[in-house]
Amino acid sequence: MAAVATSLMLVPVAMQRQLFGLRVKDRLVESGHRVVATVLWLIGLLVAGTTARIFYVVLGAQEAVIAAVACGVGLVVSLLIYPGRTRRGRAPHGR
Repeated sequence: MAAVATSLMLVPVAMQRQLFGLRVKDRLVESGHRVVATVLWLIGLLVAGTTARIFYVVLGAQEAVIAAVACGVGLVVSLLIYPGRTRRGRAPHGR
């Protein structure tokens, strides 16, 4: 999963380099946004899984589940709830 996330982060950079000057900025930005959002979720799942594994080995299964759920809650808060609340009531950039 780490290799996939790392590889996907290179996609927006490669696309920008190939499509620069072709007047496709809006599509490029939207596509890059989707890729980066996907990568953020993959990295979050990777961190939650790694944390759960460490807790499982060191403390046991119950603690691993608690740690994984805590990481999952933190992931949802940081990637969904916080940006949504920050964005609420604001005009789009540049307007």
